[in-house]
Amino acid sequence: MWVKDKLVRNIIISVAVIALLVGAYIWVVNIPENTADIPADEKPSGVLLYQMNVADIETVYVKNPQDEYTMVKSNDGYTFKGYENVEFSMETMANAIVMFANPQAEREIENPDISQYGVETPSAVMEISGGGTKNTLHIGNKMVGGEGYFVLHKETGRVYLMPSGRISIFMKEVNDYRPNVVASADITSINKLNITRNGTPVVNIRRLNEDEKNKFSMFTSYVMTYPEYASVQSGALDELAENMGMIAVSRYVEDNPKNLAKYGLGSPRYVLELETDGGSYTVLYGNRTETGGVYAMIKGKNFVFEQSSEIYSSLETVQVLRLIERYAHIIDMYVVSEITVSGGGSTHTFTLSGNDQNKKVTVDGKNANLEKFKTAYQSMIGVEVSGFAKNVNGGTEVAKLVFKYYDGTTVTARYLTYDERNYALERNGVVQSTVLKENINAMLGAVNEFASNPD
Repeated sequence: MWVKDKLVRNIIISVAVIALLVGAYIWVVNIPENTADIPADEKPSGVLLYQMNVADIETVYVKNPQDEYTMVKSNDGYTFKGYENVEFSMETMANAIVMFANPQAEREIENPDISQYGVETPSAVMEISGGGTKNTLHIGNKMVGGEGYFVLHKETGRVYLMPSGRISIFMKEVNDYRPNVVASADITSINKLNITRNGTPVVNIRRLNEDEKNKFSMFTSYVMTYPEYASVQSGALDELAENMGMIAVSRYVEDNPKNLAKYGLGSPRYVLELETDGGSYTVLYGNRTETGGVYAMIKGKNFVFEQSSEIYSSLETVQVLRLIERYAHIIDMYVVSEITVSGGGSTHTFTLSGNDQNKKVTVDGKNANLEKFKTAYQSMIGVEVSGFAKNVNGGTEVAKLVFKYYDGTTVTARYLTYDERNYALERNGVVQSTVLKENINAMLGAVNEFASNPD
């Protein structure tokens, strides 16, 4: 009996093993090729003209109708002979070296008559040296009635047809290997923005210091220090700076320029200085170019480049008045405990108590309707500025608002005589803008009306 049981057990094990082997065989047979999931345009294709180890390449000499140069290996990659102090894009150069090491053609020309393909008087020549070997390519004629160029590999005498897209690497200029962006900054974290026109400041803006925050609107983080000391409207600043995150190059014009005046950069038309948490730069702008761009330089970098006109146009059209805070004293009702309004021979005091869900208001000691107070309060904080106040010398006070915060600090807004249409606004001792008289008169009228009928 024991022998029979053992036999049955062995048969079961054998069947299981056979099943596993059959399954493994089926899986192996159906394994996809390693390249099955690789897009067709990324798979190796075409005919290799030669193959070199990228790490072995020491020099690449290129001569084409636009330029002639030699790339040389350096400690941190590659650079160009005679351009050792010029900044290049390491990524662009590394990609080029890979293509130089393994150039591919569409096909080889069988039994070529070299004289027919223009490779004896080439339009471009490239020599790649390193690891004890040299490979030379001559770019000849474009294929008649087709796409691509004929290329001679001089060391083997073979002629190939190479697609136009792969030929473009041989037609690059030195400047094509330079970075497209020469400066950048994080415009979401501006610390300082200054604009100068013909040597004279247009506007200077900086982030508020901690001790300045009570002087200005709760909705701003910036202050203008020129042409006036005033609160800056954050949305308007964002709009001005939206194109300033990157200084992009349309083309490089001249290195180590001897005559900046011909570009209008001897005395720049505009200077833009931007300082942020994520990068800083100063750009000098000169004349407009014939192609609609503008000549520019980065301070501290000795080359002239052309830039598209977006930033330059923003500098030309900047409206300083649009940058200042729109409202004279826009303060959240829920952070103040008391407001005193004086003007037109009347003074009214409003007190606020309770939490946000159970707010209580009194006016001159009498209980007031909260919803009606909100309307009156809107008239107090909805006063719009009309311009900059200049040359204010001891104007007479015609109205005053004092906002007292729960923490004990205050904001005092005094309206002083200024001109026929406007009052000057003095906020916490600083005169910064003007407000139309009619707006202050309307505000005082709304306050007096509420105070006379608060419930």
